[in-house]
Amino acid sequence: MSDVTSTSQKTDDAAKEARRLNLYRKAGQISYEVLQLAKEKIKPGMQILELCEFIEDEIKKRGALIGFPANVSVNNIAAHYTSPHGDTTVIPDKSLVKIDIGARFEGFVADTALTVSFNPEYDKMVKVAEEAFRAAIEIAKAGTRPSEMGSIIEEIIKEQGYRPIRELGGHLIEEYDLHGSVMLPNIHYDGGPNEPTLVKGKIYALEVFVSNGEGSIHEVHQKAAIYALTPERVPIRSKFAREIVRHIYQNYKTLPFAERWLYPHFKPAHIRFTLQRLSQTPALHRYGPLVENDKEAMVSQYEHTFIVHDDSVELITEPPFKTIDEGDAQSAEEE
Repeated sequence: MSDVTSTSQKTDDAAKEARRLNLYRKAGQISYEVLQLAKEKIKPGMQILELCEFIEDEIKKRGALIGFPANVSVNNIAAHYTSPHGDTTVIPDKSLVKIDIGARFEGFVADTALTVSFNPEYDKMVKVAEEAFRAAIEIAKAGTRPSEMGSIIEEIIKEQGYRPIRELGGHLIEEYDLHGSVMLPNIHYDGGPNEPTLVKGKIYALEVFVSNGEGSIHEVHQKAAIYALTPERVPIRSKFAREIVRHIYQNYKTLPFAERWLYPHFKPAHIRFTLQRLSQTPALHRYGPLVENDKEAMVSQYEHTFIVHDDSVELITEPPFKTIDEGDAQSAEEE
Protein backbone atom coordinates (compact mmCIF):
# COMPACT_ATOMS: atom_id res chain seq x y z
CA MET A 1 0.00 0.00 0.00
CA SER A 2 1.42 3.42 -0.95
CA ASP A 3 1.95 6.19 1.61
CA VAL A 4 -0.76 8.26 -0.09
CA THR A 5 -3.27 5.41 0.14
CA SER A 6 -2.29 4.69 3.74
CA THR A 7 -2.71 8.35 4.75
CA SER A 8 -6.07 8.54 2.99
CA GLN A 9 -7.27 5.41 4.77
CA LYS A 10 -6.18 6.80 8.14
CA THR A 11 -8.01 10.03 7.41
CA ASP A 12 -11.19 8.14 6.49
CA ASP A 13 -10.92 5.97 9.60
CA ALA A 14 -10.41 9.03 11.81
CA ALA A 15 -13.45 10.73 10.30
CA LYS A 16 -15.61 7.64 10.82
CA GLU A 17 -14.46 7.33 14.43
CA ALA A 18 -15.14 11.00 15.15
CA ARG A 19 -18.59 10.68 13.63
CA ARG A 20 -19.33 7.52 15.66
CA LEU A 21 -18.35 9.16 18.93
CA ASN A 22 -20.27 12.32 18.10
CA LEU A 23 -23.43 10.33 17.40
CA TYR A 24 -23.04 8.65 20.78
CA ARG A 25 -22.51 12.04 22.40
CA LYS A 26 -25.61 13.51 20.76
CA ALA A 27 -27.64 10.50 21.91
CA GLY A 28 -26.19 10.95 25.39
CA GLN A 29 -27.13 14.61 25.67
CA ILE A 30 -30.69 13.97 24.51
CA SER A 31 -31.01 11.04 26.92
CA TYR A 32 -29.91 13.29 29.78
CA GLU A 33 -32.32 16.08 28.83
CA VAL A 34 -35.30 13.75 28.56
CA LEU A 35 -34.46 11.90 31.77
CA GLN A 36 -34.51 15.21 33.67
CA LEU A 37 -37.91 16.03 32.16
CA ALA A 38 -39.21 12.61 33.20
CA LYS A 39 -37.90 13.15 36.74
CA GLU A 40 -39.85 16.41 36.93
CA LYS A 41 -43.03 14.95 35.44
CA ILE A 42 -43.38 11.71 37.39
CA LYS A 43 -45.74 11.68 40.36
CA PRO A 44 -47.80 9.16 42.34
CA GLY A 45 -51.07 8.30 40.63
CA MET A 46 -49.66 8.88 37.16
CA GLN A 47 -50.15 6.07 34.66
CA ILE A 48 -46.87 4.39 33.78
CA LEU A 49 -47.98 4.25 30.15
CA GLU A 50 -48.31 8.03 30.11
CA LEU A 51 -44.77 8.45 31.39
CA CYS A 52 -43.34 5.90 28.93
CA GLU A 53 -45.01 7.62 26.00
CA PHE A 54 -43.94 11.06 27.25
CA ILE A 55 -40.30 9.93 27.41
CA GLU A 56 -40.36 8.33 23.97
CA ASP A 57 -42.13 11.32 22.39
CA GLU A 58 -39.60 13.75 23.89
CA ILE A 59 -36.71 11.73 22.48
CA LYS A 60 -38.24 11.88 19.01
CA LYS A 61 -39.02 15.61 19.33
CA ARG A 62 -35.29 16.22 19.74
CA GLY A 63 -34.49 14.51 16.45
CA ALA A 64 -33.28 11.19 17.84
CA LEU A 65 -34.66 7.68 17.66
CA ILE A 66 -35.70 5.64 20.69
CA GLY A 67 -32.81 3.40 21.74
CA PHE A 68 -35.04 1.02 23.70
CA PRO A 69 -38.48 1.19 25.32
CA ALA A 70 -38.67 3.50 28.32
CA ASN A 71 -38.32 1.40 31.47
CA VAL A 72 -40.34 2.50 34.51
CA SER A 73 -39.74 -0.11 37.19
CA VAL A 74 -41.47 0.26 40.55
CA ASN A 75 -40.38 -0.90 44.03
CA ASN A 76 -39.08 -4.51 43.89
CA ILE A 77 -38.99 -4.53 40.07
CA ALA A 78 -35.33 -3.81 39.32
CA ALA A 79 -35.57 -3.35 35.55
CA HIS A 80 -37.24 -4.15 32.22
CA TYR A 81 -40.77 -2.99 32.96
CA THR A 82 -42.34 -0.97 30.19
CA SER A 83 -46.06 -0.55 29.76
CA PRO A 84 -47.79 -3.10 27.55
CA HIS A 85 -50.55 -1.94 25.22
CA GLY A 86 -53.46 -0.56 27.21
CA ASP A 87 -51.59 -0.61 30.53
CA THR A 88 -53.50 1.15 33.36
CA THR A 89 -50.88 0.60 36.09
CA VAL A 90 -50.11 3.76 38.07
CA ILE A 91 -47.17 4.99 40.12
CA PRO A 92 -48.03 4.03 43.72
CA ASP A 93 -47.82 6.35 46.71
CA LYS A 94 -44.59 6.11 48.73
CA SER A 95 -42.90 4.14 45.95
CA LEU A 96 -39.34 3.88 44.63
CA VAL A 97 -39.25 4.22 40.84
CA LYS A 98 -36.40 3.50 38.41
CA ILE A 99 -36.52 5.41 35.11
CA ASP A 100 -34.17 3.90 32.51
CA ILE A 101 -34.10 5.44 29.04
CA GLY A 102 -32.01 5.67 25.89
CA ALA A 103 -31.86 7.76 22.73
CA ARG A 104 -30.04 6.74 19.59
CA PHE A 105 -28.76 7.94 16.25
CA GLU A 106 -28.59 5.13 13.71
CA GLY A 107 -27.39 2.13 15.76
CA PHE A 108 -25.54 4.18 18.39
CA VAL A 109 -27.41 4.13 21.71
CA ALA A 110 -26.84 6.00 24.98
CA ASP A 111 -28.27 4.43 28.13
CA THR A 112 -28.97 6.24 31.42
CA ALA A 113 -31.09 5.78 34.53
CA LEU A 114 -31.98 7.31 37.87
CA THR A 115 -34.30 6.55 40.76
CA VAL A 116 -37.07 8.75 42.15
CA SER A 117 -38.14 8.23 45.75
CA PHE A 118 -41.59 9.17 46.97
CA ASN A 119 -40.80 7.94 50.47
CA PRO A 120 -38.05 9.47 52.64
CA GLU A 121 -37.37 5.99 54.02
CA TYR A 122 -35.75 5.08 50.68
CA ASP A 123 -33.85 8.31 49.98
CA LYS A 124 -30.64 6.80 51.30
CA MET A 125 -30.87 3.93 48.80
CA VAL A 126 -31.02 6.44 45.97
CA LYS A 127 -27.89 8.21 47.25
CA VAL A 128 -25.97 4.97 47.80
CA ALA A 129 -26.55 3.85 44.19
CA GLU A 130 -25.04 7.09 42.88
CA GLU A 131 -22.22 7.05 45.46
CA ALA A 132 -21.19 3.53 44.42
CA PHE A 133 -21.35 4.53 40.77
CA ARG A 134 -19.16 7.61 41.30
CA ALA A 135 -16.53 5.66 43.21
CA ALA A 136 -16.31 2.93 40.57
CA ILE A 137 -16.25 5.29 37.61
CA GLU A 138 -13.38 7.20 39.26
CA ILE A 139 -10.96 4.33 38.54
CA ALA A 140 -12.25 3.60 35.03
CA LYS A 141 -9.87 4.05 32.11
CA ALA A 142 -8.37 1.93 29.33
CA GLY A 143 -7.12 -1.29 30.89
CA THR A 144 -9.33 -1.20 34.01
CA ARG A 145 -10.72 -4.58 35.03
CA PRO A 146 -14.52 -4.75 35.51
CA SER A 147 -13.88 -6.90 38.59
CA GLU A 148 -12.08 -3.94 40.21
CA MET A 149 -15.11 -1.72 39.61
CA GLY A 150 -17.45 -4.42 40.91
CA SER A 151 -15.44 -4.74 44.13
CA ILE A 152 -15.77 -1.02 44.81
CA ILE A 153 -19.49 -1.04 44.10
CA GLU A 154 -20.16 -4.02 46.36
CA GLU A 155 -18.04 -2.64 49.20
CA ILE A 156 -19.78 0.74 49.27
CA ILE A 157 -23.27 -0.74 49.04
CA LYS A 158 -22.65 -3.26 51.82
CA GLU A 159 -21.01 -0.64 54.05
CA GLN A 160 -24.34 1.20 53.98
CA GLY A 161 -26.31 -1.88 55.00
CA TYR A 162 -27.66 -2.85 51.57
CA ARG A 163 -26.88 -5.46 48.93
CA PRO A 164 -25.98 -5.13 45.25
CA ILE A 165 -28.06 -7.12 42.76
CA ARG A 166 -25.53 -9.82 41.94
CA GLU A 167 -26.98 -10.82 38.55
CA LEU A 168 -27.15 -7.26 37.19
CA GLY A 169 -24.60 -4.66 36.15
CA GLY A 170 -23.30 -2.53 33.35
CA HIS A 171 -22.45 -3.61 29.84
CA LEU A 172 -20.57 -2.93 26.65
CA ILE A 173 -22.61 -1.05 24.04
CA GLU A 174 -21.94 -1.62 20.36
CA GLU A 175 -23.70 -0.61 17.16
CA TYR A 176 -27.22 -2.08 17.21
CA ASP A 177 -26.20 -4.13 20.27
CA LEU A 178 -27.31 -2.60 23.57
CA HIS A 179 -25.95 -5.40 25.75
CA GLY A 180 -22.57 -6.37 24.34
CA SER A 181 -20.31 -9.25 25.28
CA VAL A 182 -18.65 -7.55 28.27
CA MET A 183 -20.48 -7.09 31.59
CA LEU A 184 -19.59 -4.68 34.41
CA PRO A 185 -20.93 -6.48 37.51
CA ASN A 186 -22.03 -4.88 40.77
CA ILE A 187 -20.08 -7.42 42.82
CA HIS A 188 -16.57 -8.64 43.53
CA TYR A 189 -15.52 -11.67 41.47
CA ASP A 190 -12.38 -13.36 40.22
CA GLY A 191 -12.03 -12.36 36.59
CA GLY A 192 -8.93 -14.48 36.10
CA PRO A 193 -5.94 -13.68 33.91
CA ASN A 194 -8.07 -13.46 30.75
CA GLU A 195 -10.62 -11.00 32.12
CA PRO A 196 -11.50 -8.48 29.37
CA THR A 197 -10.52 -4.94 30.38
CA LEU A 198 -11.98 -1.61 29.33
CA VAL A 199 -10.84 -0.70 25.80
CA LYS A 200 -10.02 2.79 24.57
CA GLY A 201 -12.73 4.16 22.29
CA LYS A 202 -15.32 1.60 23.35
CA ILE A 203 -18.68 2.57 24.82
CA TYR A 204 -19.97 1.10 28.08
CA ALA A 205 -22.86 1.71 30.46
CA LEU A 206 -22.16 1.36 34.17
CA GLU A 207 -25.34 0.74 36.14
CA VAL A 208 -25.61 0.14 39.85
CA PHE A 209 -28.51 -1.63 41.56
CA VAL A 210 -29.00 -1.39 45.32
CA SER A 211 -31.42 -3.65 47.21
CA ASN A 212 -32.62 -3.82 50.80
CA GLY A 213 -33.67 -7.42 50.17
CA GLU A 214 -31.85 -10.56 49.04
CA GLY A 215 -29.80 -8.88 46.32
CA SER A 216 -30.96 -11.40 43.73
CA ILE A 217 -33.60 -11.25 41.00
CA HIS A 218 -35.70 -13.52 38.79
CA GLU A 219 -37.30 -12.84 35.42
CA VAL A 220 -41.08 -12.86 34.99
CA HIS A 221 -41.29 -14.07 31.38
CA GLN A 222 -45.07 -14.08 31.14
CA LYS A 223 -45.20 -10.31 31.75
CA ALA A 224 -42.68 -9.41 29.06
CA ALA A 225 -43.52 -6.37 26.96
CA ILE A 226 -40.03 -5.83 25.53
CA TYR A 227 -38.51 -7.96 22.77
CA ALA A 228 -35.54 -7.91 20.40
CA LEU A 229 -34.73 -9.77 17.22
CA THR A 230 -31.51 -11.78 17.33
CA PRO A 231 -29.10 -12.49 14.45
CA GLU A 232 -30.66 -15.98 14.25
CA ARG A 233 -33.07 -16.65 11.41
CA VAL A 234 -35.87 -19.22 11.43
CA PRO A 235 -38.47 -20.14 8.80
CA ILE A 236 -41.71 -18.15 9.16
CA ARG A 237 -44.70 -19.61 7.35
CA SER A 238 -47.32 -17.01 8.21
CA LYS A 239 -47.52 -14.07 5.81
CA PHE A 240 -48.59 -11.60 8.50
CA ALA A 241 -45.83 -12.83 10.81
CA ARG A 242 -43.26 -12.21 8.07
CA GLU A 243 -44.66 -8.71 7.63
CA ILE A 244 -44.37 -8.01 11.34
CA VAL A 245 -40.78 -9.29 11.49
CA ARG A 246 -39.90 -7.22 8.42
CA HIS A 247 -41.34 -4.12 10.09
CA ILE A 248 -39.41 -4.79 13.30
CA TYR A 249 -36.12 -5.28 11.51
CA GLN A 250 -36.55 -2.23 9.28
CA ASN A 251 -37.25 0.01 12.28
CA TYR A 252 -35.25 -1.48 15.17
CA LYS A 253 -32.99 -4.14 13.71
CA THR A 254 -31.62 -6.07 16.73
CA LEU A 255 -32.36 -3.37 19.32
CA PRO A 256 -35.13 -3.82 21.92
CA PHE A 257 -38.64 -2.73 20.98
CA ALA A 258 -41.96 -2.51 22.82
CA GLU A 259 -44.86 -4.73 21.90
CA ARG A 260 -47.15 -1.67 22.09
CA TRP A 261 -45.17 0.00 19.27
CA LEU A 262 -46.63 -2.57 16.86
CA TYR A 263 -50.28 -1.87 17.62
CA PRO A 264 -50.72 1.11 15.25
CA HIS A 265 -49.51 -1.08 12.36
CA PHE A 266 -50.89 -4.60 12.87
CA LYS A 267 -53.88 -6.47 14.27
CA PRO A 268 -53.57 -7.31 17.99
CA ALA A 269 -54.16 -11.03 17.41
CA HIS A 270 -51.43 -11.12 14.75
CA ILE A 271 -48.99 -9.35 17.07
CA ARG A 272 -49.65 -11.73 19.95
CA PHE A 273 -49.38 -14.80 17.72
CA THR A 274 -46.13 -13.67 16.11
CA LEU A 275 -44.36 -12.71 19.33
CA GLN A 276 -45.52 -15.83 21.13
CA ARG A 277 -44.36 -18.15 18.36
CA LEU A 278 -41.05 -16.40 17.73
CA SER A 279 -40.29 -16.29 21.48
CA GLN A 280 -40.13 -20.07 21.33
CA THR A 281 -37.30 -19.87 18.79
CA PRO A 282 -33.76 -18.41 18.87
CA ALA A 283 -34.91 -15.59 16.56
CA LEU A 284 -36.54 -13.43 19.24
CA HIS A 285 -35.36 -12.52 22.73
CA ARG A 286 -37.98 -11.74 25.35
CA TYR A 287 -37.20 -9.34 28.21
CA GLY A 288 -39.43 -10.04 31.19
CA PRO A 289 -39.44 -7.71 34.20
CA LEU A 290 -36.53 -8.44 36.58
CA VAL A 291 -37.94 -8.73 40.09
CA GLU A 292 -36.21 -8.95 43.48
CA ASN A 293 -36.74 -12.38 45.01
CA ASP A 294 -37.85 -10.68 48.21
CA LYS A 295 -41.35 -9.40 47.48
CA GLU A 296 -41.05 -6.74 50.18
CA ALA A 297 -37.70 -5.44 48.96
CA MET A 298 -36.98 -2.12 47.28
CA VAL A 299 -34.40 -1.56 44.54
CA SER A 300 -32.69 1.66 43.42
CA GLN A 301 -30.66 2.20 40.24
CA TYR A 302 -28.16 4.70 38.85
CA GLU A 303 -26.59 4.57 35.38
CA HIS A 304 -24.55 6.52 32.84
CA THR A 305 -22.93 5.71 29.50
CA PHE A 306 -19.26 6.50 28.98
CA ILE A 307 -16.49 6.53 26.39
CA VAL A 308 -13.15 5.05 27.46
CA HIS A 309 -10.01 7.17 27.07
CA ASP A 310 -6.38 6.41 27.96
CA ASP A 311 -6.42 7.83 31.49
CA SER A 312 -10.10 8.47 32.20
CA VAL A 313 -13.61 8.05 30.87
CA GLU A 314 -16.06 10.56 29.42
CA LEU A 315 -19.61 10.40 30.73
CA ILE A 316 -21.82 11.23 27.75
CA THR A 317 -25.17 11.18 29.56
CA GLU A 318 -24.51 14.09 31.93
CA PRO A 319 -22.99 17.57 31.56
CA PRO A 320 -20.58 18.89 30.46
CA PHE A 321 -21.25 17.75 26.92
CA LYS A 322 -18.69 17.99 24.13
CA THR A 323 -18.12 17.02 20.53
CA ILE A 324 -14.98 16.54 18.49
CA ASP A 325 -14.66 18.36 15.20
CA GLU A 326 -14.12 15.76 12.50
CA GLY A 327 -11.59 17.96 10.74
CA ASP A 328 -9.54 18.27 13.90
CA ALA A 329 -9.66 14.51 14.37
CA GLN A 330 -8.37 13.98 10.84
CA SER A 331 -5.53 16.47 11.32
CA ALA A 332 -4.46 14.83 14.56
CA GLU A 333 -4.41 11.43 12.88
CA GLU A 334 -2.31 12.74 10.01
CA GLU A 335 0.25 14.22 12.40
